[in-house]
Amino acid sequence: MTTTVSDHQMNNLATSLPLRTIRSAGLIAIAFGLLIAALPGAALNGTLPQSGLRSIHIVDGFESGQLDAWEMPQRDDWEILAQDGNHYLHMRRMREPGVPRRPVQFALRAGVNVGSFDLRARVRREGRSMIVVFNYVDTLHFYYAHLSVDRGGQQPVHNGIFLVNNAPRVRIAGLDAVPALPDHAWHQIRVRRDAAAGVIEVWSDVQSTPLFTVVDRTFACGQIGIGSFDETGDFDDVDLSSDDAGCMPRSDRPGGEEQIYEDGWRRAASQAPRLSGRPLLGGSHGQCSSDRGYPLRSCASVGLVAADRAFLSVGFFSGAISQGQSDVINLARTYLAVVSVAHRAGAA
Repeated sequence: MTTTVSDHQMNNLATSLPLRTIRSAGLIAIAFGLLIAALPGAALNGTLPQSGLRSIHIVDGFESGQLDAWEMPQRDDWEILAQDGNHYLHMRRMREPGVPRRPVQFALRAGVNVGSFDLRARVRREGRSMIVVFNYVDTLHFYYAHLSVDRGGQQPVHNGIFLVNNAPRVRIAGLDAVPALPDHAWHQIRVRRDAAAGVIEVWSDVQSTPLFTVVDRTFACGQIGIGSFDETGDFDDVDLSSDDAGCMPRSDRPGGEEQIYEDGWRRAASQAPRLSGRPLLGGSHGQCSSDRGYPLRSCASVGLVAADRAFLSVGFFSGAISQGQSDVINLARTYLAVVSVAHRAGAA
């Protein structure tokens, strides 16, 4: 049940309650809200999990011969082939990288956004490398793992974890790793993402420990994809598990209108401002946004009347609030309105 307070009720409260009572109630509201944000299960960047999140396990061995579950810029660039009775996804042709320089030739799992996940797939290169895309927000914001025959020390833009963040891709891990795809055989690849901890691990069957490891929180929700930077190859037995599927990438949040770019992929027409990765204190409700993948349900700025007619604004960042916390936010909003009216009336 959601509690609402009319303007008339708030004015009556402001004129009838002693200032000490108002201040005490506000402090309790702030403390209670911060306590909720600190409870186990609180998500990254001070947000709480959305009630609609779910666990998924998706396996696609391409045996159906259909690609309806995947989206790609050019459908004719992909086909399902068979070898010895086994079907697999074949990338028929490469496409030139985008500007700013980044890969654009990959297939995304349609309609599935995940934060933390465990992705496994068999990969076979025809050229020198293939890629796995993850936490894909839009064509200018995502991670990818570059899987190559080259070491990063030999080719600085090969064999590692890379970040595309509205700029040319940059390496964030894997410079000294051994080649992930040392030959033209099939190799088992695994990408593990812990969005809350920021951990990214990329494995190959060439060794028993991760090839690339990094902690990065730039993006924490999005689609997964498979493809290549500028070459061709094959994928099979794509296996995706996640316990927080249904998160919402930044550009998919309300107000994040999208447009289609020349490379066939989408991006938000106006990107939400990026934050530091910590709860906002001292910010206004207009700045309440998060790099966490969960959609923002509400933000509140809680006013606190200090001594001798001073009016301080204490920003309370609520982040992604599940339905069960809506009364807390209404309480914070009510307190702000009460204090504002009281201050204007000279009650302070």
